Amino acid sequence: MDSDIRDISNEQEIVPISFRNDYNYDPLPPFVYTKELRIAENLYSYFEEAKGCHCLDICTETCSCVLASGSNTRIYESNGFMTDDFREFLKPDKLEIFYVNPKKGFGVRTLQPVKANQFVMEYTGDLALDEAHLNYDYGFSVDLDDIDYVVQTELHCNAARFINHSCDCNLYSAKVVWDTLRIPHICFYARRDIYKGEELTIDYGKPFWDVKLREFTCECGEAECQYKIPIIEENMQIS
Repeated sequence: MDSDIRDISNEQEIVPISFRNDYNYDPLPPFVYTKELRIAENLYSYFEEAKGCHCLDICTETCSCVLASGSNTRIYESNGFMTDDFREFLKPDKLEIFYVNPKKGFGVRTLQPVKANQFVMEYTGDLALDEAHLNYDYGFSVDLDDIDYVVQTELHCNAARFINHSCDCNLYSAKVVWDTLRIPHICFYARRDIYKGEELTIDYGKPFWDVKLREFTCECGEAECQYKIPIIEENMQIS
């Protein structure tokens, strides 16, 4: 790939996702952009039919979709489909992949302000079984109905693959279901208001660092960083 691309999604997304590297002009690693989660045929037998919302207009306080979303807006139809109005919000923001620095490599930043709790993007790739086989360089684990899945992004992915870790991240992840089958989608939302040009970050979680601390330490630079060298040395002395 080139060091400056107008739209890495090749017009799959409504809003173009650009790539820019003014630091060293290194291209992105090779991958095939996928807007949607890719699911192998042999996985469909694991998913039950979605049980949608049966409210006729405004959801009640005890409605399942209200409890899941914290909203009084009807999210699911009675047949299990997400309503068209709600899916309109599931559009990615105007984003750009860029080269952060030699330690962090590539990252993602927003090219527009983002409000707290606003949808940012879905984490797409190849859905597979068995968390034990998770490649922590290119994957995100998710569980549903006591079954462990992983979204692998080494071959197929969207911009979410390049979001870096921070111990004080500005995004959070949520498990969302909107298909006729209960297929888990990993969606990223803003933890707080995010300003234009700010790098987007997510907390990779302790399981990731339990593996990766053998190779490198955290470079988030936050005052409350949990995985920097002094903290690691202190924990080693305690243990």
